[in-house]
Amino acid sequence: MCWAPMLVAAVLLRLILWWKDELPFHADEAVVALMARHILQGERPLFFYGQSYMGALDAYLTALGFALFGESVTVIRMVQALLYAGTMVFSAAWLYEVAGKSSQCPVLLLLLFPPVGFLLYTAFSLGGYGEALFFGSVLLWWTWRCSQRQRILLRDGFLWGSLAGIGLWCTHLTAIYVLPLAFILLYKQWRGLQVRWPFWAGLAAGLTIGLIPYLLHIGSKGLYAVLADLRGARVPQHPLLSDPLQRLGLLVLAWFTVVMGVRPPWEFIFIGGPLAVVPLLLFLLLVKVTRKPISSALTWPLVLAGFNLFLWWATPFAGDVSGRYALPSTHAWILFLAGSISQVSQRKLRAILLWGFTGYYALSLLILTWGPGFLNPQFNFASRIDLSGLPELAEFLERNRLVHGYTNYWIAYPLAFLSGEKLIFAPRLPYHFDLRYSPWDDRYPLYTCLVVRSEDIAYVTSGPPALDQALRKGFQALGITWEEVTVKNFRVYYRLSSPVHPWELGISSPPEPCP
Repeated sequence: MCWAPMLVAAVLLRLILWWKDELPFHADEAVVALMARHILQGERPLFFYGQSYMGALDAYLTALGFALFGESVTVIRMVQALLYAGTMVFSAAWLYEVAGKSSQCPVLLLLLFPPVGFLLYTAFSLGGYGEALFFGSVLLWWTWRCSQRQRILLRDGFLWGSLAGIGLWCTHLTAIYVLPLAFILLYKQWRGLQVRWPFWAGLAAGLTIGLIPYLLHIGSKGLYAVLADLRGARVPQHPLLSDPLQRLGLLVLAWFTVVMGVRPPWEFIFIGGPLAVVPLLLFLLLVKVTRKPISSALTWPLVLAGFNLFLWWATPFAGDVSGRYALPSTHAWILFLAGSISQVSQRKLRAILLWGFTGYYALSLLILTWGPGFLNPQFNFASRIDLSGLPELAEFLERNRLVHGYTNYWIAYPLAFLSGEKLIFAPRLPYHFDLRYSPWDDRYPLYTCLVVRSEDIAYVTSGPPALDQALRKGFQALGITWEEVTVKNFRVYYRLSSPVHPWELGISSPPEPCP
């Protein structure tokens, strides 16, 4: 009885948050949208533009949505909502077989109102998080099904390997599911499960087929570039990582708080103030009232969470404190909670535990969306750029025929997509307060080439003030005259007496030569 209403409610919740401007259109999401448009125009990207560790499946699914319903941000969000519905279905299917029918409503309700970080990163299209959870859920369910059979054969292995390969192509985060579940199969084989060699042959074949995009990418980009991305070369390093004790403190502050849902991904605050102790108290109550030994199958999510925690803490990915790399652990937390709650014998205690957790998570969402601001996937304050004035900016640029120019990453790609790529502004300006710039922001070099070849360019900034000062000083030093105007929260520099590029002003590094 719970399935249909919960799935529909989960989809509607995400769309309502979008329509209420609580989940604003995001630059990473705009890159996916542009990739989807380019796919419909004949391009065939294998990976997220400018990266070697997130596959393009997200863009292909979005392209299918665009082909069926037209290009819009609502379609992008609907694709993510449907992926999340799939995650709910397979998570509930696994728990049904592990803990019985009584676990269905608890798991679906906890997935409807999950910790806010889990909701946030499954509502945006950010390049593979939704797919990682979906494929992880399917793999979890399929591994359980295989482990319960007397014999598992070639077709079972091929399906397992294909799911794992495609999931790993989508994002390396899928490895959090793949490696522990493969270990569980090996353990089951050691304990007597009849795993014949055809199963492992089928698994290897399916994995190879699923990883074909990776193999092609390695062939074109080189193994070193791909491995650099996989080991977290682009992840900003947190200053606390240098000291082991401080690193352990960061583990508590940045990991467990997000997994348990007491902290939002974008800052170190406790949601609801003293109410943030509610999940911990409820968990302690759950431990106390659980009389019988926990089902061995319910330890599977704990194995996944432990592996996820180890990889995060032991790698440069610990530098990202937003909690996005803890998504598999949050998924495991929800599965473990739902399964454990369903095993509590007293009905009133089950109700207290279930409605206590979901009530806190629903209240957290209400608290975070009640006041000014919006749900933001960026921990770095400099990355939180208000794009609500983007329509007015686009109208000003089009009216003045300012179709080419320079801006930062967070403006360039949403502006390009929403204008139908009429307004091409290369992301060659910094947005950090110290004016550091990363060439990785330039995800689609063709745009930069179009701007470099243009004779009439403009600059669009959204801060910091030091950038505007550097632009004015640079123009003056080169004898360039210009006009400037404020449009909403953007500053536009236009009608330059001659074209000048950011690297000529010493603001950013020069791009690769255009073909």
